[in-house]
Amino acid sequence: LNDRNPYPTLLIDLGYNYALQEQQDLAQKNYDKALAIIDKNPNYGYALGLQFQKYNLLDMAIKAFQKSMELNPALNFNFQLA
Repeated sequence: LNDRNPYPTLLIDLGYNYALQEQQDLAQKNYDKALAIIDKNPNYGYALGLQFQKYNLLDMAIKAFQKSMELNPALNFNFQLA
């Protein structure tokens, strides 16, 4: 993940692995890094939201979808948010 442009869903995978090891601080740190990438490229919001959904992190998924739609009004994730 030290690559210049890692695929951001890997941060969610890493965070989930930390959560399974009961290291919630490191897990949240990686989740926050993934959400911060949306500021640079809102188009990642869909992939991140789905990855959060995959791990049943629904609050984080909602944040990802809503943040993407705020930054890029052309995106529509209302179906995923329903």
